[in-house]
Amino acid sequence: MRAVVICYVFSTWTSVIEGFFENTCPQPVQFTNTQLVAPGTNMTLDCAPVSGDARGNLSTTKWKLNGRPMKSNVQRTVDGDRVYIFSTRLNDSGSYSCFRDGGLVFTQNISVGVIPSTVSMTCYQKVPNNNIRCEWISQNKITPLPKCWLSVKKGMIGNITRYNCSYSTAKQKCFCILPHIEGDHDFYMVSLCVSNSVGSTSDQFSFHADKIVKPDPPINVSVQGVNKNTRHLYIQWSKPTSWKTVFYQLIYEVRYKTKIQYSFIEHSHIKERSLMVRDALPGFTYMVQVRARDEFNGNWSEWSQEVYGTTWTDPKILVKTPLPSTEYKMDGSGMDEPSDNVQASVDTYATPSSSISLWIVAGSLLATLITFFLFLARFNKKLRAKLLKLIGSSASTLNPTIRVITVDKAEYREIAVESPPTSPVDTQPAEDAALKVEEALDSSITESPGPIHVMNMGYFLVPR
Repeated sequence: MRAVVICYVFSTWTSVIEGFFENTCPQPVQFTNTQLVAPGTNMTLDCAPVSGDARGNLSTTKWKLNGRPMKSNVQRTVDGDRVYIFSTRLNDSGSYSCFRDGGLVFTQNISVGVIPSTVSMTCYQKVPNNNIRCEWISQNKITPLPKCWLSVKKGMIGNITRYNCSYSTAKQKCFCILPHIEGDHDFYMVSLCVSNSVGSTSDQFSFHADKIVKPDPPINVSVQGVNKNTRHLYIQWSKPTSWKTVFYQLIYEVRYKTKIQYSFIEHSHIKERSLMVRDALPGFTYMVQVRARDEFNGNWSEWSQEVYGTTWTDPKILVKTPLPSTEYKMDGSGMDEPSDNVQASVDTYATPSSSISLWIVAGSLLATLITFFLFLARFNKKLRAKLLKLIGSSASTLNPTIRVITVDKAEYREIAVESPPTSPVDTQPAEDAALKVEEALDSSITESPGPIHVMNMGYFLVPR
């Protein structure tokens, strides 16, 4: 019984409040015989005859708009009993009157505009310690521009307060800011009124202040595969920039799916700003979204923008390039052609042709070295004699006595050449002495025996 009484009282009180709110959004005053015309409409006004068919007689017809004589222009044409209006505009609204022979025959009220559509209002807070925001979005363009205001009743016995709102022509939206004190849990009843010269509409909304918190969606959402884990996905995000509070915390919900999946996989009540998915499908691309909510009260935000990420896959293994077979068959007169489907490794193997080439290069290098050492051995004695000759010519200028050892076939003898002291005047004796030393050296050197015979081992037994 008590519950029935409470419900009756509450419904009665709600009806009274709603009736009062309706009175705060009155309809604009319209004249009788008013025709509502949308902007851009073509229309025709016709002045009816007094009796019978009086058209074509000598009577005079005149038209007036809002009591002033009306003439033709680029937008409208006045043609006797008719007025043609092309693409109606807001300034075409008014009272059109037709007079014939000074008497009023016809009156038509025209209202050009669009009545605001039915209001569907929402109220929310982006952060618990912010003001309450109520807004309404029109489904069509309102002409002329409307005025919006919000009537608010706080609590059961509070007074009704009016707050003026703003209208955005770009978004076709009315929005109102309702002051709110942090920690307020009162019950609110609000009514939004949208009105212009052709009509008005309103809507009521009730709520508890701590139940309408709705944050903005999270930002900077990213998803990527985890190195060397083909079934892991790492998802992270940032809190919305409008959530500028440390005392109140957010929880998050993540949903994801592949293109071949019809439904989302969801993870709710996440306190951190990251999630490690450990059961993803290897090699698949996932679409991920995140939304947020106050930790204890309020509503979920809208979902964040879609982001995509793919699980980690192993790098491609390099496939070795096929090489022709190097096997030889001894039967028949030659070598068979290599098969096209023979698989071999890209690694380099030694073939008969490459081995022969290596042996030829090695043999050439060895022959060159042997020839060089034979040349040194054959001309060793002559080279040493030339070296002694150079040393002797150098010593003749430093030491007055030059000792030259010459080798004969059967005996060794020592020749001492006395070199007189040099002077600027007497230089001929010194030159004669040097000449004798050179002749002695030349006579002691055995003549070249001719071409080298490689197979003659006697060349290696030349006396030193």
